[in-house]
Amino acid sequence: MKRNVIMVAAIVISIVLTACGSDSTGPGEPGDWMPLAVGNWWNHSLDGYWLTMYGDTVDWSGSFDRSITALLDHQGGFQVYEFRTIMHLVNTTPDTTWESRDTAYVYLRETDEEMQRYQDTVSTDYELVALFPLTLGETWYESPGSTVIYEVTSLDASASVPAGNFSGCAIIRETETDEPSFYTWDTYLQRGVGIVYEVIDDGEGQYAEISLENYQVP
Repeated sequence: MKRNVIMVAAIVISIVLTACGSDSTGPGEPGDWMPLAVGNWWNHSLDGYWLTMYGDTVDWSGSFDRSITALLDHQGGFQVYEFRTIMHLVNTTPDTTWESRDTAYVYLRETDEEMQRYQDTVSTDYELVALFPLTLGETWYESPGSTVIYEVTSLDASASVPAGNFSGCAIIRETETDEPSFYTWDTYLQRGVGIVYEVIDDGEGQYAEISLENYQVP
């Protein structure tokens, strides 16, 4: 069940990172990269598959309702945005179907130089999920001692999803470099919108595409 655990863990911590728009020649302000405001929301759908330990294929589908639900005071003396993800996953084989539901929260702080992800409003430890300005080829680790590394692999990608056709997007690739749990996770991002498309692949039979269905970002 390792593959399923990897994917669910990745989705739980999935957040809007950064974005790009039609101007890929230079950086925008952090506010252009990610529209952080209470009331913004994004609905995504998942389509993919994973293999059981016996080699059976399980079709995967589901939905992810992501929203910014509050602006809170952090005990570190700054404010963070509460980012909620409501997940509904459906697993289907020729013989049976089962579902799972969960709700997860992370807390986002954006500065002129980076996007930070906190697990609560108490600890000052955070995961670094974006460096501003986005620079093609730049890499960084998620946190000190982490085996998760990020890289900006494109600043002019395109994605066609139910919410529309997006061009001039950034791709940020997340890679887990620890061999037992290796995976890559490409996130396509649009300036002023956020995540429009994601591809997650562990190279061993787990694969998923997550597409933006609709959103509200005033």
